[in-house]
Amino acid sequence: MSSVPSPRTAEMSTVLARTAAALALLLLLCGCGQGDQYAGTVPTAARKVGSCAKIATPEELYTASDIGPVVPCTEPHQTETVFVGRLDGPIAAEAERPVVEKLDTVIADRCHSVDLRGYLGARARDSFGVSLLTRVPTRAEWAAGERTFRCDAIPAAAPGAPPQLSVPLRGVLPTAASAAVRVCWRGGEQLPCDRPHTAEEVNAWLLAAPGSPEQPCEPYVTEFLGGPLSDFPELAVVAIPGIVNGQQTVKCAVGRRDGRQSTGTLAVDARS
Repeated sequence: MSSVPSPRTAEMSTVLARTAAALALLLLLCGCGQGDQYAGTVPTAARKVGSCAKIATPEELYTASDIGPVVPCTEPHQTETVFVGRLDGPIAAEAERPVVEKLDTVIADRCHSVDLRGYLGARARDSFGVSLLTRVPTRAEWAAGERTFRCDAIPAAAPGAPPQLSVPLRGVLPTAASAAVRVCWRGGEQLPCDRPHTAEEVNAWLLAAPGSPEQPCEPYVTEFLGGPLSDFPELAVVAIPGIVNGQQTVKCAVGRRDGRQSTGTLAVDARS
């Protein structure tokens, strides 16, 4: 059986697109705008790994800098810092902060190389809807000599709702709370597993094989569940069809045999 080349870039783009649309909804709901002033700011260098923050407007998703106030990770929030680094070399020597596109060429690779799966506590078959945003010093901070950058994690949003978490992301996947970021499906709609769904992804994306599309997925579902399907008579393999670069693919998933909706995760190390 063949695997599709790593879907991470495509999946992260999808996460960000869904998140941006959901944040537009958040803007309408809260009446916030670009003119809002934070009650308190946290300098770029003061944000530590594991700190959480709110994104109040859609514009903040794509802004280069974020110095908004942090909140406890057990309160509603949108981002969590997973890596803090420092720029060096010629770009760091520039007196004025370079344009965002130039900074992205330097920082994006460093954020993409961050072990996000390790931070989340993911096992091989864990599929999650979390992407990384790059954050750099404000222009004023840059002029004052600050060269710290951050990689902030943001979850995918449920359809029609802004992205939001109320649990820390560090080490979340081996827990029942991971349903908030695991990837599930309801018909053709992708959504977090803490919403009613009919199938849960098991992080296997394969080229479609002739015959039964579910059969190649069974070993991955078995690994995800921690035992053979015969131990779970109420469950069945689900193959979610798709097309990548003109090739037919399937994402492997598992759901209830009778098609009933459920909430939460079926992952072996997160079942409560």
